[in-house]
This record gives sequence, C-alpha cells and structure tokens, in this order.
Amino acid sequence: MCAYLAASVVGACAMRPWMTNETPPPAPSAAEADALELVPESAMEVLAAEADALELVPESAMEVLATGEAQAARVPDEGTGAKAPPAATATGEAAQTAAEQREALKKTLLLLPFRNATKYKGPWDIHIQLPRGLADSLRGAPYIRTIPVDSGFVRLNEEELAGKILLTRALALGRELRADVVVVGEVLELTMKRSRAVVRIGGYRSYEAGLEVELHFYNVIDGTSMGEYLGTGGSNSKRTGVTNPAAYLPLDKEYALLGLAPALWGSQEFAESLVGQAVALCLHDLKIGVTESAVPPPELIAHEPKIIDITDAQAYINVGLANGVRNGDKYGVWNHGRQLSDPDTGIVLGFSLPARVGVVQIERVLNDRLSFVRVLEGQQEIEVGFSIRAE
Repeated sequence: MCAYLAASVVGACAMRPWMTNETPPPAPSAAEADALELVPESAMEVLAAEADALELVPESAMEVLATGEAQAARVPDEGTGAKAPPAATATGEAAQTAAEQREALKKTLLLLPFRNATKYKGPWDIHIQLPRGLADSLRGAPYIRTIPVDSGFVRLNEEELAGKILLTRALALGRELRADVVVVGEVLELTMKRSRAVVRIGGYRSYEAGLEVELHFYNVIDGTSMGEYLGTGGSNSKRTGVTNPAAYLPLDKEYALLGLAPALWGSQEFAESLVGQAVALCLHDLKIGVTESAVPPPELIAHEPKIIDITDAQAYINVGLANGVRNGDKYGVWNHGRQLSDPDTGIVLGFSLPARVGVVQIERVLNDRLSFVRVLEGQQEIEVGFSIRAE
C-alpha cells in the first residue's frame, strides 16, 4: 500500500512539473503507467479530434445566434432603416392600396392654356397664369385631382401655349397624360378702368377691374362636350371728397391700384390691386363651377350591379343607359368578403364585410343594361360577380 501511494505521488509530479521547482523524477515504467491508468499522449489527440467533431461554436458566433431569431422576425424598412414586423408591413401596403383606389375614383383634369380674346397686351402671361391659378385653387377639392399643369405645357409649341389648341390635339394630350377631362378656356374680358365725376358739392373718382373666363370641358374617352362654365370676378373702389372736388390720386398710385403697374403676378402687391382681387374672385367662381361639374356618377339602381365578364384590364358590367351612366364614369369594385371559420373546429361561421378591391371606368355604354369598362385598379383581385358601387 505504501509503495502504491509513493508511486502515485511520483506520477503526479511527473504530469505537472510546472507546480514545483524541483527537478522532476524520472518517468514511471510502463507497468506503473498501466497501474495508474495514465492517459497516453496519443489519447489527447483523439480528444482533440472529438472536440472538432462536436463543431464547437466560437463566442462571437454565439452572439449572432442570440439575436438571429429576433432579426429573422423583422423586416427592414428601406426608408428609415428601422425594423417592422411583417404584419405591420402588410397593413401599410393595404392602406396604401386603399388610398390609391380613392385617388383613382376621382375625376382627373388636364388644364390647358387659355386663349386671350381681350385687348389686353400687358406684361402678364394670362394664358398660362390663369390655368395655373385655377389648378392651385382646386387642390383639396372633392372628387377632383388635377394633372400638374407643367406636364401639359412642356408638350406644347409657342402657338399652343397662347391658347390656340385644336380639340383633337387637346384630347390626344389628355389620353397621353391619362386624364379623364380636358379643360380649355377663353379669357373674354379683362377690364381696368377709372372714371371721375365732379358735382357742385364734391366729387368722386371710381376705379374698376373685372375678369371673365369661360371654361369648356371635354370627355377624353369619346371627345364629347361636357358643358361650359362662365366665371366672373370684379372689384371697384370709390374715393369721395366734399372739400376738394378735384381731389385725386397721383397717376402712379392709380396704376398700382388698378394693377397696371408691372407688379409680379401672384405677389402681395398684385393681390392688393383691384385686378388681383378680380382675378381671385373669378378663380373662386371657376372653382365652384369645376367642382359642381365633377360630381360622382349616379347611384346604380340595377339589381345587383356587378362585373359579368373580365379579361385582363377589360371587363363588362350589367349597367347601361337605363342607369344614366356615361362614358368616363368611375365605380368602385367590391368583393363578397372573406369566408370566416372557427380556428378550432373548422366550422364556417360566415363572411367578413365586403371590401373594395379595385376601380373601373366606363369606356363605352353599349345598351340599356350593358357597358364596357377599363380596369384602373385591382386587375389581379377583381373577379366575375364582384359588385360595383358609385362612390
């Protein structure tokens, strides 16, 4: 027993020579090694190989694995770099689709330069500035959206920019820019005048400015006239005096009041002039006329108005002349709702509320109960039997 203990001490010292300052004793014999069950050097190589076989993960890789699951559950937002869950992304896409459909239901107007039928030859480019001002005033109007006026202007030559545009050319531009209605105009009157009357007890000087513009609306699909509207605006100012019948404003101030001075169109000085006030009133009147001309299409009184046939972006609906529809009218397309089932039993409980899945526009009314339409939105979602509604 004592010999065995002594051999154990000697073996321990042989395995850990760095633990003592003494010279390590000689290595034990092969028999002693067998008795102590020492692990030979070749066995260490086996253990190392087994460790490699376990595919041990380095510490840096563990950090990646720790966050991998969270990263896989998120979708990057390209705009901000933030992470958003897939459900939120799907909701955002649905909201964007609904907004696009609401826009597609609106009447799209293309405003072209107005022709000047007055004697005005001043510095203001009324051919361009009046339709531009009308487009600005129509922002936010219900049922209407306007194509940026410069999109049409850049396609016109010098004569067309002066308002001298053939109807065929105007309709071609409307089709090119995907407008529903082309609006052309004519400036009938732009007056700037002053007058003075002197009486025995005093006098007055009167200043007047007026503007008249007539608009013409044309349906891009078939080129038919959709009517006209005359917009007017006027402003006047009277200055009275009883002590000095000859009292009057200096000529330069009179010009500024009238708007004859070369004030920049749309500037504050222009807005305060009588001409500027007349222009603002006329544009407001024109806005009312345009808005009233773009009311939604009539409600459909047919029994279950719906899509009866569809091929790609072309379809047919079961409404026509008897419903008062016209070429260019737009309607929303609604599905029948999704089937809802109990997630545990699988029993069908009913259907969700119908949802708008697209927009169609009538291109040709064929008869009393049939019209040919073009699909503007939702070509992949619309199916035969889906209902249509005026919105």
